[in-house]
Amino acid sequence: MSGNREPEASSSTEEEERDWLFLLLAAIGGTAMCVPLFSSTLLPLLDWPQHNAMVASIANAGSPEFEPYILRHYQISTYLGFYYPAALLSKLVGADMALRLLMTIYFGGTPFALGALFRSLGRSPYPALLCFPMLWGYAAYLGFGAFLLGFPFAFLTLAQCFSIERAGEATREDLIRLLSLTCVLFFIHALLFAVTLLVAGIALLPILAPSKRKLFPRYVMGIGPSVGIFLIWVFRGHSSDLLDRLGVGMAQIHANNAGDTTFEPLQRSIERWPEVIDAGLDGGVGREILLAWVVAGAVMFVASLLARKSWKKGWRPGYTEVVVVASFLAAYLFLPVMAVNVWAISKRFGTLGPMLIGLLFPAVSYRRSVQLAVATPALFAALFTAHVHHERFAEMDEVGEALLEVIDAAEPGRRLYGLPATPRHPGFKAPVLLHAASYYVSRRGGLAGFSFIHSPTVPLSLQRPGINPYPGVRGEWFSSDTHYELYSDYYDYFLARGASVPRLMRARGERHLRQVARSGGWVLYEDLAPRLRVVHSFHETLHRAEVSLAGESCGDFDGTEFSCPGVRIYPETGLFRRTHIMCTAIQSLRPDQPVEFRFRDLPDSGTQIRGMVGIDDRSPTRGGVSMEWSTIRDGEESSLGARIESGDEAGYRTFMLDRQPGDSEVIVRVRSQAPGAQTFCWNASLFEAWQ
Repeated sequence: MSGNREPEASSSTEEEERDWLFLLLAAIGGTAMCVPLFSSTLLPLLDWPQHNAMVASIANAGSPEFEPYILRHYQISTYLGFYYPAALLSKLVGADMALRLLMTIYFGGTPFALGALFRSLGRSPYPALLCFPMLWGYAAYLGFGAFLLGFPFAFLTLAQCFSIERAGEATREDLIRLLSLTCVLFFIHALLFAVTLLVAGIALLPILAPSKRKLFPRYVMGIGPSVGIFLIWVFRGHSSDLLDRLGVGMAQIHANNAGDTTFEPLQRSIERWPEVIDAGLDGGVGREILLAWVVAGAVMFVASLLARKSWKKGWRPGYTEVVVVASFLAAYLFLPVMAVNVWAISKRFGTLGPMLIGLLFPAVSYRRSVQLAVATPALFAALFTAHVHHERFAEMDEVGEALLEVIDAAEPGRRLYGLPATPRHPGFKAPVLLHAASYYVSRRGGLAGFSFIHSPTVPLSLQRPGINPYPGVRGEWFSSDTHYELYSDYYDYFLARGASVPRLMRARGERHLRQVARSGGWVLYEDLAPRLRVVHSFHETLHRAEVSLAGESCGDFDGTEFSCPGVRIYPETGLFRRTHIMCTAIQSLRPDQPVEFRFRDLPDSGTQIRGMVGIDDRSPTRGGVSMEWSTIRDGEESSLGARIESGDEAGYRTFMLDRQPGDSEVIVRVRSQAPGAQTFCWNASLFEAWQ
């Protein structure tokens, strides 16, 4: 099925004797690629601090530093094969080192797995060494650790599929190996699992021919269990109970961050391919790595061409090789950039096609001299790539050491929000410091302001909804439009950097903030205001509220909004005075149609309700809105205070109400004061004192 195979003169004995050279070269190159993993105090990879926080939380859930905030959430989920091994290893070496050691499987194991794939198709494994310059591409610099860890398992899965097809039979050992690989691949990363099986399915279409149809049920036996697990995860992990786990507002914000399904023009995808391959490096060094890959590939191709024993053999690649390479190229060129809450789908695959390009080289058995000629340029490219990243990562030592010094000055087990207004660092394209605040969680416990806990892929959940409010869409990216005073009740510390420092001081005032530590541009402030703890978030539990319009029930929350006739009620990221705030939006409410929210079964604790109400900047017309809060105790309704007015113009107002412990229900009535009020929002949480 694969077309041209190796010349008959090459025996399996010869291949076994020569394998040691490939293994040696792959080991040298793989070891070199792992060196940058250990080059700096902190790795300058965007999502790396978040992975550290998740690993530490899983490993230490239940300890005093984590217990007030985080619970393990046992479930069938992708990422378990990434987070749980790292969490176990972290018991010995800490979260950060555990992740670095785990990632050696990607950097060191990918060339071996790729070589196995090449051999399964009857090709020489040596062109697989071209993968080295691709290993530090876009997905690596964005810190997509689970996705990267899946690479060697994806290649081994394909190799096992093609080996079975080539042999024309599947032994019990073959099926066990295939079943194990596909299950491990799903539990590491579902997206890579799905694409890998799709590529395998297209490449194996010829087995439906009468002569090979007997293999089809064998493949079903090997792949079926993992596909079944995948489908269970899709339907259970994205069902309505996810709203209860995350809170509807936080789930909505997570969706907003991912964006709608978007595609990129083919021309633009082709133009930015070099940027994806050298995604992290600035100053032209990334282009030098790309040039090293091109030169090594050209030398390999020419050597392969000259090593053919005749012009009739070993030239054109077969159907399978073309499908594999073309499919992974297509995954970059034609998949959506964003979809299903998954960010940067297509960009993740930008380096896979170049890794596999050697499958299209002439299929021949190399003599030892040709093997060395083919492998030497690839090994040189690997060493050059490793050297460049080692040097660049080492440049981050000063920044990383300063960050850890500041973070370690905070008390353990508290709540910290990061405001790195200057995330860029010389030499790197990616804003590699945006999630730096999450190192507080991995080193000190507690909670960071923005957390990947809000995802069905992470086996963690929050103790209570609203405990971890997120200031609008990508607060770290757009810190200039975030009003920190709205979130000061939630956080004990602010980790600031650059332009965010004076803005934070203006927002809170010096009497509310105490500088705890300063180093290398990082500043840690403690909020001195009386500390509060969230016991209930009305916004996060919107989906459990009983909502009525003018006395008529709006029915149940449908996962997106309440269905009120002529009025939309839904979770939103409102825009107020150019500030993004999570809130419950009410659109097109008329003065004669008051809307009522009834929240039942509230916690007994909690004495203060704090929140905001306002008119969205994007409303085409203006008009005020009023809110009335009341509680139910022993079946009797009592008012919680004066009417809260939003004002007539765009913007928001904050409010604070006292509530007696033991009130079982809270009722919120919202009225439009004029027909012109098009979109307004409110948000509130129930707090208790906490020292």
